[in-house]
Amino acid sequence: MQSIDAVRGETRVWKERCAELTAQLARSQQLLEVFRQAAYARGAAIPALMQQDSPS
Repeated sequence: MQSIDAVRGETRVWKERCAELTAQLARSQQLLEVFRQAAYARGAAIPALMQQDSPS
């Protein structure tokens, strides 16, 4: 029973870490989007990769 409880505890820790990293990624993506929009507003070139993804 102790090993089962230990595994549950470890699973809980990894689940919490995953949630933290997911939230951190979301914040980073939002910040990146702000900087991307600011760069494009100031005349930065749009990469070819981004241009081919946009609808025609």
